[in-house]
Amino acid sequence: EINEDPNRIAEISPGTLINPIIYGLATHNANRSASITFDLMQVSLPFPSVSGGLHRYDVSPNIGNSSWYNYYRWLNNINEMRTAAEVAGDVNYEAIALTLNAWVYANLTDIFGPVPMTEAVKGEEGNLYPAFDSQPFIYETILADLERANELYDTEAAMVYADDILFQNDVSKWQKFTNSLKMRLLLRVSGVEEMNAFQQLTSMINNPETYPVFENTEESAILQVTGVTPNVSPWGRPQDFR
Repeated sequence: EINEDPNRIAEISPGTLINPIIYGLATHNANRSASITFDLMQVSLPFPSVSGGLHRYDVSPNIGNSSWYNYYRWLNNINEMRTAAEVAGDVNYEAIALTLNAWVYANLTDIFGPVPMTEAVKGEEGNLYPAFDSQPFIYETILADLERANELYDTEAAMVYADDILFQNDVSKWQKFTNSLKMRLLLRVSGVEEMNAFQQLTSMINNPETYPVFENTEESAILQVTGVTPNVSPWGRPQDFR
């Protein structure tokens, strides 16, 4: 006989994964902003200091390791979430998975340039050395994924699992996040003529019913930390950032 834990689920669902993914990504980004961006932009530059390190602009060769490891870890979970959504026939969770996937790959390629994408997160299939994809290919792919996600959303259908911690299962806000992210990425490649960014932006702006976007700060994709476990501040001493 095998003792099976009655307190753990036997199979995952899209709802199982969405909140850990959101919190994990937001936590990593917040930690990196505190450890790298703040210091390099002289926002929290301590002087004098005896500890050495980034505030001295001593950027180590392995400074990006944690982003590489964390982003691919969560990409694996996002892939599982998308698969579970497809099996369940839940278009809203599939669209959200596509959006989260695009967001993470945009961060990865902006940090590192060419990165594995087509062959990535296939370790269980035996591919431990995925080929690298070019940055133009990555941007073309994630922009197409965001277009696909926007088409998938069904604002008349409820998200059936427990509330997500970002938009509390508001499908319309998730759709706005998808399209606002697409706009941001199009602006980022707007200097590359062959990307046709301005034509795509014009199409989105002229069709607000098809491409709803954030219209004010309150609608932004900002994770509100409650302080209630497990949604706690990613910083060990939040009082230092008052």
